[in-house]
Amino acid sequence: MVIVLIIGLTFLASDLSGTKHTVSNHQSKQSNLLSDRSITSSNQTDIARVNILEGGQYPISMIMNEQEIPIEPVKTDQNGKMSVMDDPGVLSWYDTRGFDVKNIIISGHRDWKGELGVFYGMENWEEQKKFTLVMKNGEQRTFSLSSVREYKKDEVPESVMKLQSGENRVTLITCVGDFVEEDGGYQSRVVAILKEIE
Repeated sequence: MVIVLIIGLTFLASDLSGTKHTVSNHQSKQSNLLSDRSITSSNQTDIARVNILEGGQYPISMIMNEQEIPIEPVKTDQNGKMSVMDDPGVLSWYDTRGFDVKNIIISGHRDWKGELGVFYGMENWEEQKKFTLVMKNGEQRTFSLSSVREYKKDEVPESVMKLQSGENRVTLITCVGDFVEEDGGYQSRVVAILKEIE
């Protein structure tokens, strides 16, 4: 079923240097959404990452349970919510190319048109579960599951969708709970937080 993420533009705009962003579909440009904060160092390999993603880096796939799952970049839909690929076997990454961020937001289906999705059963994942993000430049980065929380769809904390504040992390989101077709589908969201293994 379609994941409807609560990613109102107010959530994003409040964390993104006061800029505003209006789009008509997920292919629209992301101008003025993020503040362009470049971090440079003469010895980057010897210090912890200041941002989890910088500049031109971005994930193209995730390795989970010994399976490599493709990741496609998405923007926001006409309602200002994060778009999701219409495929249970593909993950969606909120496209922040060209900007430095502390939060990589990835969503996936629990199920879609009768087929189980990549994130089916997320609410039962155990801490320390391992994930690998494969970046566009070929780099592979390993992450460990730090927490899994379930929220009513209208009660997900704003901090979940913050891109440029908080600790470096990967946020995975899917649907769960009762399915009410006349009320947008699943009534709850599962949010999993991954931390990088240095």
